[in-house]
Amino acid sequence: MNKKATILVIVLLVVVAGAGAWVYAATKPSNTKNNTDTNQANTSDNSKTAADHSNMEIAATITATDDGFTPNTVTIKKGQMIKIVNNSSSSIEFSSADHPTHRLDPELNMSELAPGKSGTVMPENVGSHGYHDHLHAEHTGTIIVTE
Repeated sequence: MNKKATILVIVLLVVVAGAGAWVYAATKPSNTKNNTDTNQANTSDNSKTAADHSNMEIAATITATDDGFTPNTVTIKKGQMIKIVNNSSSSIEFSSADHPTHRLDPELNMSELAPGKSGTVMPENVGSHGYHDHLHAEHTGTIIVTE
């Protein structure tokens, strides 16, 4: 192989290696992620965040098990917080009624909760609100919110 071809191969290898390193760095998960308590609220953009709930008292706790939610009906006052605990053997996705769209009470919709994790919701609308586990839609319940 002549000298020009050797130089061209080396340049191409350097360019390909550099591009590969750039792609790897751009797609690699960041290790600078804030490692806060994993039991903080795991909520969607439509519900209150953990920071909003940090100084509030829990009015009720709903526990997810492999057999469903316990209790499956809770009554709270408007603006009180409910803790959702996943004691089941698989992830849950606590969601408002109208499966699968979850549009009736979006403040109840949470992101996925892994086994052993918990989060909070704070219903603001007075009335009766159905909920379910989106991943196991046969597990349902009701939250009653009073003034």
